Amino acid sequence: MENELNLVDEIEILRQRVELLITQIQSPKEVFNTKDGAKFLGVSARYLNMIANDGLIRHKIINAKGEKLFKREWLLEWLEQ
Repeated sequence: MENELNLVDEIEILRQRVELLITQIQSPKEVFNTKDGAKFLGVSARYLNMIANDGLIRHKIINAKGEKLFKREWLLEWLEQ
């Protein structure tokens, strides 16, 4: 029974990775706001903001509110780390 659960978990992880890859391939965008950048990476917007604020991913602050933009290239660099 435990092996069946592990297999189901592994299949779900693979399904999520395939969905992420499809999203990345289909997205023609080169610059993302936080919400779209997070979707592209498969993480939450809150997490993307956190790693940006910690200096772990390149970004550009675009206004006094601290809103950020992310180049596709920067997002992919972070994925490869």
